[in-house]
Amino acid sequence: MAQASSRGRPISWVWVFIMLAFFTVGGIGLAAGSWVVFWIGSAGFLIAGLLSLFTGILRDVH
Repeated sequence: MAQASSRGRPISWVWVFIMLAFFTVGGIGLAAGSWVVFWIGSAGFLIAGLLSLFTGILRDVH
């Protein structure tokens, strides 16, 4: 029986870390009450998420 690997490709992990960084920036902006920082984090997270879909981040799951 074949097992699914949860390792993923290196490019997928790069996108995960980029999205995590933007999510953190947005969270810090929200906690600090800085709406500009919050929206920068939110927009960056959204853009990185869309770009990760174009590079096939979901193809890593079998």
